[in-house]
Amino acid sequence: MMTLSDLGYRGHRPAIAKAMWVIVAALVMWLFDWNELVIDRLGEIWSGILAFVAIFIFLFLWNFITAPTALLGEAETKVEELEEVLYSKERRQEAISRLWNLRKEGVVHRNQHLTKKNEFPVWEQGFEAWRQRTLDEAGKVSVNLQSWLDTLDRVREPPALPPAVCGEHHKLRRFMSEMLSRMEEFLEAEMLNRDIQHWNR
Repeated sequence: MMTLSDLGYRGHRPAIAKAMWVIVAALVMWLFDWNELVIDRLGEIWSGILAFVAIFIFLFLWNFITAPTALLGEAETKVEELEEVLYSKERRQEAISRLWNLRKEGVVHRNQHLTKKNEFPVWEQGFEAWRQRTLDEAGKVSVNLQSWLDTLDRVREPPALPPAVCGEHHKLRRFMSEMLSRMEEFLEAEMLNRDIQHWNR
């Protein structure tokens, strides 16, 4: 099945340019009465055939002359698209790596053994800073992940931890444990998906 690309169509602008040149050529022929001369010499039928052949030759020569430039432009566009894909993958992998590090940091922070209530404000500041950095990095990987970590509508029981120094400490550790669990689930699924893609190549 013949397509527009088979006829040399590369986009609206080149097609319009070709049409304009054909119109200019026809206008020049009309102004200098070349069309009448051709009709007188060849007759109307052969003149029409000649016009069709002339247009075909013109389009062929146009495509032949402009093909290298068009192909180079398409190649450059394709390279840019591939570079953008690779760059996006690299940025995503960097964000994934930072999430792994944040999870490790979060586990250490959650497991800190506080012995006095006056130690809690410093711990809380560390928690809030960690939470914000985690949400920022999660947003670079997936908006869905960011929302999943931000909205803790259901909180599972945390692992065995040292006694909390106050009720707020206990609550925030539960929130942190839930975030860490969700991060682990997402990161493990991401790792499994990458392994599957690797083995399917």
